[in-house]
Amino acid sequence: MFRGCCFTARRVAVTHPERVARLLLSGSPAGSLPAQVTAWLQATMGALTDPVPADFVRGFQAGAAHVPLPEAFVEGLVAESRKLPARVWRDAADGLAAFDDTADLGRIAAPTLLVWGDRDGLLPPGQQRRLAAAIPGARSRVYAETGHSPHWERPERFAADLDALMREDSPTPLPGRR
Repeated sequence: MFRGCCFTARRVAVTHPERVARLLLSGSPAGSLPAQVTAWLQATMGALTDPVPADFVRGFQAGAAHVPLPEAFVEGLVAESRKLPARVWRDAADGLAAFDDTADLGRIAAPTLLVWGDRDGLLPPGQQRRLAAAIPGARSRVYAETGHSPHWERPERFAADLDALMREDSPTPLPGRR
């Protein structure tokens, strides 16, 4: 539902580096979300009531994309997202607003690829440059004419970049892997 899964991936990479051989972060902010984004999330989610309106969910899920998404895909997102009660949306917004791992980003040891769109309306380019500078050895891919959801907007390119990252030789293989 929420795009905050990058925070979870970053947390695992910091707290359990032995479990993360490579890391791809898509549309991920530097440390925490920008203040204007957290204010919007909390105000918008704070006003939600059950049942969560389909038009709201549609706008939330597809609104961050620069490229129009297939209607069937969007409707699937809407159907699944509407299964969540309003309190879950509010709690998720509060959690995203409170998250800040700025001090820990330098501890990410896994080879990291950052992917973002040059038309991302949520995260300005400065956020992404700061994230790239904060994670040792991080590499970046900027997708042209793409918004906040490169994995949805450019799935073939995203899959190819992910595949290339996963095929790279890792300097420290995970236990039990070669």
